[in-house]
Amino acid sequence: MRVLVSDSIHPKGLGVLKKAGLKVDLQPGLSEARLVKVIPAYEALIVRSQTKVTKRVIQAGTRLKVIGRAGVGLDNIDVGAATRAGVAVMNAAYGNIRSAAEHTIALLLALSRRISEADRTMRAGRWERQRLQGAEVGGKVLGLVGIGNVGCQVAKMAQGLGMKVLAHDPYVARTRARELGVDLKPLASLFRQADYVSLHVPLTEKTHNIIDAKAIALMKRDVRLINTARGGLIDESALYKALRAGRVAGAALDVWGKEPPGKHPLLSLGTVVGTPHLGAATEEAQAAVGQAIAEEVVEVLRTGQFRNAVNVPYAGQDPSGHEPFHRLATLLGRLQAQLLKGQVREMQISLGAQLKDHSASLAAAALGGLFSHVLEEPVNVINAPLIAEERGIAVEVKTRSARDKGRGESFLVSIDVRSEKGRRLVAGTVFGDNSPRLVRLDGMHLEAPLEGRLLIMESKDVPGVIGRVGSLLGRHGINIAEWRLGRTRPRGLALSTIHVDNAVPAAVIKKIVGLNEIREIYQVDLGE
Repeated sequence: MRVLVSDSIHPKGLGVLKKAGLKVDLQPGLSEARLVKVIPAYEALIVRSQTKVTKRVIQAGTRLKVIGRAGVGLDNIDVGAATRAGVAVMNAAYGNIRSAAEHTIALLLALSRRISEADRTMRAGRWERQRLQGAEVGGKVLGLVGIGNVGCQVAKMAQGLGMKVLAHDPYVARTRARELGVDLKPLASLFRQADYVSLHVPLTEKTHNIIDAKAIALMKRDVRLINTARGGLIDESALYKALRAGRVAGAALDVWGKEPPGKHPLLSLGTVVGTPHLGAATEEAQAAVGQAIAEEVVEVLRTGQFRNAVNVPYAGQDPSGHEPFHRLATLLGRLQAQLLKGQVREMQISLGAQLKDHSASLAAAALGGLFSHVLEEPVNVINAPLIAEERGIAVEVKTRSARDKGRGESFLVSIDVRSEKGRRLVAGTVFGDNSPRLVRLDGMHLEAPLEGRLLIMESKDVPGVIGRVGSLLGRHGINIAEWRLGRTRPRGLALSTIHVDNAVPAAVIKKIVGLNEIREIYQVDLGE
C-alpha cells in the first residue's frame, strides 16, 4: 500500500510508515492540480496545515482509505467531502497540547514584560527602561474561554505562576472545574474580572468574533488578550481601535483571521505581540504528532481500526444496517448542544429494544454530536465518552423493554440532558428511507426532518401565527423550505420546526420574539 506525505513531517513519523512496510512518497508543496493528478495511486494521504485537501482532491483519490493530519486542526481538509467518499479523516489530537499551552504562557509573559517592544527598541539603539515598565502576573486573574485539553494545561501553568484562574465553558461540570482549581463563570462575568483573557475554543458561528467591541467594553481598561486557538475568534478591527484608544493594554496573537496576515494594522502597534502560528512548532510536538498520525494510518491500513477518526460514526463494530441510527444519535446530540443553556451535568440516553446491541456506539455518537459543536478539540465516538468523564458529566444509557410495541418505540433514540438551568429532552427515529426524524422535544410530539438549518419555535396555538412569522421571514428574504407543527391541544401550545434556506439574522429573530404569540425561538444548524 502507498502513502503520500504532501507536507514535511518529523522523521519519526516517516520511520513508522516505512517500518510497517508501506511505500512512502514524500512530495511537499504540491498544488491542488498536481495533487489531483497523483492522488489516485495512494491509499493514504498525510498532511500538516499547508496542503489543502479539497473536494476535488478527495474525489480524485479513488483508492483513498484515510487522510491523516499531523496536528489537531482540520481547517485545510474538506471533512464533509471525505465522509461522503467513505474516507476516514484522522488527526493527532494530543501530541501538541503542551507546546500550545507553553506558547500561550510565553505570550502572556511577553505581554506582561513588553519583551517584543523592548527587543525592537534595543535593536534600534534606544534604552527606554522607564517607558517599558511591565507588570507581574502573580496575583492577577487569568480568564480562560474554554478549558479543553490546551486550556487545562494553561490553567495549571498559570496557577504555578501564582495566578487565579477563571474559566467559561458550558461543557465542563463544576466538580471537574473544582478539581482543576478553576472558578467557572458566565462569559460576561469573566470579561469583567480578568486581567488577562486567553481563548481556547474552536471557530464556530457562536464563537466567531467572540471578542468584539461589546465584549471589550465589558473588560478592565488594562486587560491583555491572548489568542493561540483560531483566527476569527477576535474582531481584529475592534481590537485595533481598542488598543489605539488605550482601552486594551496589549494583545498577543499567534493566529489570524487571514494567514499569513501580511502588513496587518495590528502589527504596527508596539502593544501587540505577533507570532506566525507557532503554537505547535516545537521539536517535541512535531515528533509526537508525526509519530502518532503515522501509527494511526498504519492501524487503519493494516487492521481497519480507527483512532481519533473525526468522521467515523462507529469504531470496531459491525454496524449491521444501523448506520442511520448512529447519524440520528449524532444529530440529536448536536441539536441538544444548540438548545441547552447552562453547565451540562448529566446526559441520559434511552434506546429502543432493537438498538440494544449498539448502545455503546450510539451513546458515543450522541456525546460526539453534543461536544463537536462546542469543543476546540476534534470529537468522535472513540474519545467522546472520555471527554465526558474528564469533564465530570454523568452519562447513563438505558435500553427499553422488548415489550415496547411498534417500530416507533423499538427504534427510538431519546437524549435527556440536564444542566444547571434546566432539562431538555429530544427524541427521534429513522424512517424507512433512512431519514433521521425528530419526533419529540420536551413534552411536545411532532415529526420533522433532522437536517440543515432550522428555527425551532414555541408559540401559542392561535390563528395567524404561521402567517405573521412567515411574512416576517419573507420580507427579509428568508425562504422557508418546510414547516412542521406539533401542539399540545387546540388553542394550547404549538411547536414549530421551520427549515430555512439561509441563516436568519439576529435582528429578524428579535422581531419574531417580539410577536405576542411567541414564547421562545432557537436557530439551529445541523449541517454536517
